[in-house]
Amino acid sequence: MDYEELRPVVLEYLKNHVDKCPSLFNILNDVIIMLYKRGFYPDLKFQDYELDTQARSSIFKEDRDKIRQIIWELIFQGVLYPGVSVDQPNLPFLSITEYGKQVLMAGEILPYDPDGYLKHLKSEIPTLDPLIEIYVTESLQAYLRGLMFSSAVTLGVASEKTFLLLLEELTNAITDPKRKLQFTNLQNSYRTKMKFDIVKQEILHIRNNLPRDINDVLETHLDGIFNLIRVTRNDAGHPTGKGIKRDVSFVNLRLFVPYCKTVYNLINHLQNNPIP
Repeated sequence: MDYEELRPVVLEYLKNHVDKCPSLFNILNDVIIMLYKRGFYPDLKFQDYELDTQARSSIFKEDRDKIRQIIWELIFQGVLYPGVSVDQPNLPFLSITEYGKQVLMAGEILPYDPDGYLKHLKSEIPTLDPLIEIYVTESLQAYLRGLMFSSAVTLGVASEKTFLLLLEELTNAITDPKRKLQFTNLQNSYRTKMKFDIVKQEILHIRNNLPRDINDVLETHLDGIFNLIRVTRNDAGHPTGKGIKRDVSFVNLRLFVPYCKTVYNLINHLQNNPIP
């Protein structure tokens, strides 16, 4: 199996055992059994695996090695730690950290599963800009490896690109030549905060004409997109020495999807509703 297919199954298993301390051996065996029951090994009889230790070691060696790698990544990322207690602090038993419980119970949008995250993002936004996808992918990979500065910066770039697409579509939607020129010139400005304030003011001015699903979350999600940009610029994009906490990056990655979806819904509305 592909590594990307195995990771969400391992995470699902851990979520179902969040209050237990499974051993590494149990995880290896139980995940394989989960996969078998879901039809991933159609040519193998279940008894061959359940009863034959040699089959576990040989037939599934490649997949078991990948599962072990995933487990060690989760240890490195602070989701798992070895042992059960101070009296039994070592492998093969594993415990889930409090942070890990938060991660596992977070829901569908899970940064620890990059492929699942991107699949969900693109299902929510089928017309997702390729540049946004590139930077979100980079942010997810950096997050997995504990590179919080890199994760924050690349997510900030994805957020900024999302905002720039909104500004471009807003400019196209304005029919008054004088105001259209103003927004065309605004696109060339490097003053991100100024651009955001003007765009937000314009969008709020037409909010009564927006669909309810956009209007209800408009200010929260617009501010959310901008804050991802601002925090990146201030905390990660400059040599301030201020660190980016893993849980902050985790939350930002999770929230990016609804933020981005709202902006795309707004873009779709502007494409079909000119602004006089």
